[in-house]
Amino acid sequence: MKFLGNVLATIIGLFVFCMILFFGLMIVGAIAGSGSDVAKVESNSVLVLDMENVTLDYTGKFTDPWVTILNEEASVGLIDVLNAVENAKTDDKIKGISILNSNSSLGLAQSKALRDKLIDFKKSGKFIVSYADYFTQGEYYINSVADTIYMNPVGEMDFKGLASEIMFFKDIQEKTGVKMEVIRHGKYKSAVEPFWKAK
Repeated sequence: MKFLGNVLATIIGLFVFCMILFFGLMIVGAIAGSGSDVAKVESNSVLVLDMENVTLDYTGKFTDPWVTILNEEASVGLIDVLNAVENAKTDDKIKGISILNSNSSLGLAQSKALRDKLIDFKKSGKFIVSYADYFTQGEYYINSVADTIYMNPVGEMDFKGLASEIMFFKDIQEKTGVKMEVIRHGKYKSAVEPFWKAK
């Protein structure tokens, strides 16, 4: 009988401990999540745009501590970045913007929206500086607004242009009298098309 009493006391003790731990964590999370979202800006500040974790247009604002603990990265959306740039334009304490490029994954429409907002920011007379270890074509499109673009000396730039087309040489062959003699080995569908097909 004493054994069953000890087992029952242990089970009740574990249950009470788990309940106290659960509610204690809830209170700590609520206190930690209730901080203010207002950032203090000192004079001669520079707004730093690091677009690595910005993928969505709008991420929402969560006050539930469990949501913010589980998904801490997705707290900034593109709308937040655009609003920050707009506020920096009129804030006398902010002197310019520094853009850091580290694997931005914005789409073309998002890139255009950010670039347009940066062009509007430059009208205030403030500077924009950008830095990257590696520029993709989309990142360079955004950063082309900057007054100065810095790149790591061993960095790379992937620039293909916004459009491409195949050059066809049929007209120049007819004008110059040069005729291409194509020798094929195996089956190639379009390897020699520029020499004998008109655009």
